[in-house]
Amino acid sequence: MNRVLFTALGLLLAVCYSAIGMAEQRAAQTVQATELRAEPTNGANALARLDKQAPVLVLQRQGGWYEVQTASGQRGWLPLLSLRFDKSAQARSSNLGNLLNLGQTTPASGVATGVRGISDEELRSAKGNLPDNVQSLEGFAASPGQARAFAEQGGLRSKALPYAAR
Repeated sequence: MNRVLFTALGLLLAVCYSAIGMAEQRAAQTVQATELRAEPTNGANALARLDKQAPVLVLQRQGGWYEVQTASGQRGWLPLLSLRFDKSAQARSSNLGNLLNLGQTTPASGVATGVRGISDEELRSAKGNLPDNVQSLEGFAASPGQARAFAEQGGLRSKALPYAAR
């Protein structure tokens, strides 16, 4: 009898947890004017232009993108770093998921995602010549003179570090 009761209770909790997770939607706003995209890629068609601080409802995350719904009900995709989450809405929320703290957390405003903005599919289908790509990136490196000028402009001073000596 106890075994049946525990099994039924476990199933009930699993159903409640999955329903909470599916219903979890988070309020956010855009940090700058941005394009609402049809798909989670920069090359996708732009559906609309959202103004800075436009309110949206986050539905899901895929790679470096969030699927959102605008105040007018339009759905689309925004880059991960174009949103700021509404912390006051989370604090006011009193749903069962928050009460039980079942792992549904709002991302911090500063987010580390590994390779920012690239989906798993884009990484798997990547093509190119690595040595040529690395060489092209070296063109973006600052020379020692440029780095020194930048530091001086910012009021930084040189300091010897024994573990970093040449």
